[in-house]
Amino acid sequence: MFRSYIIFSERYELKKMFVHSPEVKVMNRNVLFREVEDDMTYLPDRLSILEINQIYNELSRYALADAATKQAHIDAMKWRN
Repeated sequence: MFRSYIIFSERYELKKMFVHSPEVKVMNRNVLFREVEDDMTYLPDRLSILEINQIYNELSRYALADAATKQAHIDAMKWRN
């Protein structure tokens, strides 16, 4: 029912990787709009506008991290690499 988009910054150079699911797309942020637009054009409608808005409202609160939380995440990623 859903398609997953894994998005990286334009500054991040994606290496060759193989995603073995047609429901998952990995890309840089600068091509996201085009990919979503293509999917909306060629895939059948699965959700109504109301359903999309409800999902957006539910998930958007998780994207509103404060600067300290974002920096902690960045630091954790640097530490792992």
